[in-house]
Amino acid sequence: MSQRRDSLRLGIIPFPVDIFLRSLLIQASFNFRGMQNLGVAFSLLPLVKYKLIKERAADFLKKHMVFFNTHPYFSSPILATIARLEVDGERTDEVKKILGGPYAAIGDAFFWGALKPLGAVCAVLIALLGSNLAPLTFLLLYNVPHLWLRVGGFIYGYRGEKDGIEFIGTLNLPKTTLKIRYIIVFILPLVILLSTRSVFKNFSFNHDVYVLILTILLFYGMKRGIPRLKMIYGLFLVSTLLLLW
Repeated sequence: MSQRRDSLRLGIIPFPVDIFLRSLLIQASFNFRGMQNLGVAFSLLPLVKYKLIKERAADFLKKHMVFFNTHPYFSSPILATIARLEVDGERTDEVKKILGGPYAAIGDAFFWGALKPLGAVCAVLIALLGSNLAPLTFLLLYNVPHLWLRVGGFIYGYRGEKDGIEFIGTLNLPKTTLKIRYIIVFILPLVILLSTRSVFKNFSFNHDVYVLILTILLFYGMKRGIPRLKMIYGLFLVSTLLLLW
């Protein structure tokens, strides 16, 4: 079965590659009724075209038009797992229910709550240092990991012997998320310091002491669960008051 699966082609493109490319557009048809269901059906269309399933096309699409929602970057391993099971003639009903929720929770925390803020903070820091590479820095820091996870997750899901849930476990993203957030805490004081100096040219407070104080305050804020955006504005206000005082 695996040899048959790997030998099938969509023109010069293997049909799994076509499914992966389509999965990049899973959010394009996002809707409040089915969330990502249209994107799922669109991504799996190559299976219908090349008759890799026994059901009629309408029945197949109807089956995969049910409600579905997960983190878009982690949709790739789920779609790959569904495609593999469909080709092997196995049931796929429970896969989306089992994988969608956990992938969404972990992906939101990692990408929205850690990786994107890290890229933004590093880009701002580079911009404040006078470099024109700030946009490129953000694009690389954010897109290289997310594309790597998408490609790796799809390969794992399609070639894996099980349902692909182990893919998240191998990455240990919750621990990585926490590490990234602490890295942000160390970078933010420099960003706030440079921001204050760029606004107030005569800012002459002791830099080492100031950065140490900001770092301590940020750690305290994180322990208290204060949102990072509020901490940034608050510490900028503190910097302004120190200057005026």
